[in-house]
Amino acid sequence: MALAQSTPSPVQLPLFVLERECTKCHKTKALSIEFYARDPRCRFGLTTWCRDCIKAYQRGWNAPKRRAKREEKQTARVARTHKVCPACKVNKPLDDFAVRNGRVGQVLSRCRECRRGIARRVREEYPERQVIYSARYRERHLEEARARGRTAYHRHKEQWRIRAQEYAQTYPDRKRAIYKRYRETHPAQWHEYNRRRRARKLGSSEHFTEAQWQQMLVFYNHQCLACGARDIVLVRDHVNALVDSHDDSIMNIQPLCVSCNAHKWRKSIDYRPAATLDNLKLLVNAVP
Repeated sequence: MALAQSTPSPVQLPLFVLERECTKCHKTKALSIEFYARDPRCRFGLTTWCRDCIKAYQRGWNAPKRRAKREEKQTARVARTHKVCPACKVNKPLDDFAVRNGRVGQVLSRCRECRRGIARRVREEYPERQVIYSARYRERHLEEARARGRTAYHRHKEQWRIRAQEYAQTYPDRKRAIYKRYRETHPAQWHEYNRRRRARKLGSSEHFTEAQWQQMLVFYNHQCLACGARDIVLVRDHVNALVDSHDDSIMNIQPLCVSCNAHKWRKSIDYRPAATLDNLKLLVNAVP
């Protein structure tokens, strides 16, 4: 029985068996495709220039062409006035597209309306993620968010009022929780808000500020003008009752203690010395 003839295994040659000097940079490098490009017309099937030299040559050769082509595209972008949105397939002016990274003539592919629609659908589909993103952005840009909110409120005050009423009717429990939390964390601001709200409901168009009230307390040495008591809690008393006079300005206010204020009630009694009114008016009007 003849034995089967075994096939000899191929000899494992080392990766780098030769070296060649690049005819461009004259550096000696291993003769392999790692350093030389393939070219069947050259010896060993590899180029005489190394890959680094070939890339540098191509960059230098193609740079003017690429620069000219880029300038041509830039000129075409600046010259055009309309663009077709790939989402809605409508030819629209460039003003309807957002600018790309502040570059002149370069706009985003989709128009503003389509981008707003996509963002709206994403918010509706992933509301929890949108809440997280909004909270994260507000933490990082708190002052910018507050300034933007104040600007939007003053610009669309009626719309904000309608939205606030709809939110209070839809989520009454959340609204009460928000008010309760605000009262606990900002008692002075909540008291001032209620005071001004009451004055507006009674027809007052002018209101005094907290800074003016503090300046009045300093002017009268923090004492009650009716009984002369000091180091007690003083309240803001209207000389002429707010219900009758509809005047919430600082010149209709006098500091009284709680007992004297309750005793005065709605009577029109001015406990301020007449000689001090002119100086008081100049002083408090200078305070914003």
